Amino acid sequence: MTLEKNSSNLNIYTFNDLKQSKNKINLDFEYRIKDIHSKDLHEMLLSPNGMSSSIEVEKIDNQVPISIEMASATNKLYKTLNGFDLSLDKSIFETFIISVNLKNYTAEIKQFEKPKYSSLDDYHSNSFLLDDNIYQVVANSNELYFEVKNRNSNEVLKNIFLTKDEEFNFKNTPIIQDKEGDWFAPHRELEKTSKFLRKIDNENIGVSAFKNDNKNIITIGSYIEIAGGGAPMMMGMPGMGGMPGTPMYISGNFSLYAGLTFHIPEENLFA
Repeated sequence: MTLEKNSSNLNIYTFNDLKQSKNKINLDFEYRIKDIHSKDLHEMLLSPNGMSSSIEVEKIDNQVPISIEMASATNKLYKTLNGFDLSLDKSIFETFIISVNLKNYTAEIKQFEKPKYSSLDDYHSNSFLLDDNIYQVVANSNELYFEVKNRNSNEVLKNIFLTKDEEFNFKNTPIIQDKEGDWFAPHRELEKTSKFLRKIDNENIGVSAFKNDNKNIITIGSYIEIAGGGAPMMMGMPGMGGMPGTPMYISGNFSLYAGLTFHIPEENLFA
C-alpha cells in the first residue's frame, strides 16, 4: 500500500501467483488543518521529524486496552471486516475518518466536528474509534471537552465539559502519573483537576476506549518523553507509502504519563 506524494491517491497492491495488480483509490476531500485552505491526504499524514517529515500511522487493535502512547498518535488505522478505517486528527476543526473497502476498492470519507476548536486559543485534541462510535477529546491547561458520537447518525451520545476549578465527578479510578521505564520513580496521584489539565496540555494527548463487561472503559491522558543517559541504539522501522519509517533511538529515555480512566455503562451511553 502506497500513497502518491502531494496527492490523495492511495495505491493498493495485491499478489496472486506472483502476479502483481494495482488498484488506485482517489481519496480527495476538503481536508484542512488550521485554516480553510484544502490539503491533500499526503499533507494530512505527514509528521515532522527533525529537519524532515515522514508519514506515520499507528495500527490500533481496539479490542484490547491501548496505551496512551499509542492512542496519542495523530493518524490511526483500525482493521474492519472489509478493510480498514483511517482516522486523521491533524485538523483543529474536525476528525476525518476514511473507511476503505478492500473487497471492491471503494472508500467513504466522513468528518466529525471536534467538541471545541479555536484559531485563537491553543488546544490539543485526539480521537478513538470503537464499534460505531467516535470518542473525541479536546483540552488545554484551562478546560477539557470530551464527546462520544455515533458515526452513522452523528448523534452526540455523551459529553463532558470540565474546567480547571472543577472537581472530577465522573472518574472511577485515581488520576495517575507514572514514569514508564524507571522502576524507582514514585507512583503519583494527581488530586486536582488543574494539575491534570496542565499535565495533558501537550501534543501527545490521547483518548482510548474498550469494552469490558458491558462497560466502556475510557482513558484520557498524555505523555512526554524524558531524555536519559546511555549510548543510543538506532532501529529502522518500516513505514507507510513506500517511505522509510522514522528511526527510533533508544538511549535509556523515560516516558512520563498522566492519565484518567473512567467507565460508562452501555445503558448510560445510549440513554
